Amino acid sequence: MYLREVKKEDIQSIYEWANDPVTREQSYSNSEISFEEHRSWFKRKLEDEKCHFLIFIENNTKIGIIRFDFKNGHWIVSINIAPNHRGNGYAEGMLRNSYHYLREYDENPVYAYIKKDNVASIKVFERAGYKREKELVIKGSESYLYIWR
Repeated sequence: MYLREVKKEDIQSIYEWANDPVTREQSYSNSEISFEEHRSWFKRKLEDEKCHFLIFIENNTKIGIIRFDFKNGHWIVSINIAPNHRGNGYAEGMLRNSYHYLREYDENPVYAYIKKDNVASIKVFERAGYKREKELVIKGSESYLYIWR
């Protein structure tokens, strides 16, 4: 498995993954995303110098994405595994590999906001070395803040 920066031609795959029911359920915004909204957001992310947007590929198959957005002195990580590749152990390796990629650019901490009921993500982030820092409520959802320093 290797990573590369997201390119324009990845837009459709990422759009489909973003609208997957499990993804929507675990997002802080549950409503379906229109393609126009996605296209606008995608363009902004590709042009944003404070964003590292990575895609992971194995055997010419797109496995998932990780995005780091810099805000207020730290990075915020988002991860999404392609629905047909979930449960195969990719997420932990993706987090570790992308963390090392990010460290080539910056030493600021990485924050992950995870809903309390997202047990799979909690386990993955803990195995990848993130530490639970506190509980908080985000858009009405009880959540945890995990940090990798």
